[in-house]
This record gives sequence, C-alpha cells and structure tokens, in this order.
Amino acid sequence: MRGAAEKDFGDWNQALDVALSSAPRPKTHYRGRELEAPYDEPDSFAANEARLLLELVAANLLHAGAELLARNQAGRMSRERFRQLALKVTGRALLGSRGIRFVIDAARAELWSRFMRMLNERYPARGSPRSRALPVPA
Repeated sequence: MRGAAEKDFGDWNQALDVALSSAPRPKTHYRGRELEAPYDEPDSFAANEARLLLELVAANLLHAGAELLARNQAGRMSRERFRQLALKVTGRALLGSRGIRFVIDAARAELWSRFMRMLNERYPARGSPRSRALPVPA
C-alpha cells in the first residue's frame, strides 16, 4: 500500500513539473538580450495559480488516458508511460478538401485505434458540434 502511494506521489510530481515564480521581479534581459521597452511583470501569484491549474488539468488528462488504456490489462500504466506510448508519436497531417487527416506511425497505429475505440465507447459523440453552434431559425 505504501509503495503504491509513493509511486503515485512520484508520478504526480513528475507530471506537475511546473516552474513557479517565487517573486515578481521586473525583467531587464530576455535570453541574453536587453529589453527594448519596459516590461511590467504580472502578478506572480495569479501567474503561478494559472500555471498550476493548467498543469493539473494536463496531469488529469494524462491520468485518464493511462487508466483508459490499462483498463483491460492486469497492471497499471503511469502517466509517463502513456505519454511515451501514445503522445510521442511520429506522424504527419494531411490537408484535404474535406478536412485534416492525421497519419500515425504504424508502430503506434494499433494502440491509437484501441484508444480511440475505448474513448468512443466511453464517451460517444452526440451529434455534430457545428449544428449545435448555429443559431436556431425563428
């Protein structure tokens, strides 16, 4: 039990690797170059809060994807393993007249088809978002 909790804690720390600012300091240089105009530093607390919330949403999405892929398997999948298997994929985007088609590397195509099948079973599409976005005629 303790080992699983420590693994989860390490997994969360790795997923939430966010660089938080400790104090609002005005910038004078950026990447070794002096700034041309004065730079007003935003509120560091608000910036840290936004960064932390974005990282938390990303970590939750990674966790949900890993749990979905590991659902029918005996073991668990970590967020880092999910990132390496499913998200770090070579491929290309093809622009056609009817939309964009993504071509994924053959080594990961089976994994992505299984992931998309499980995702569609769990959260089925409920109609075209375009038709719901249009105003209803009076």
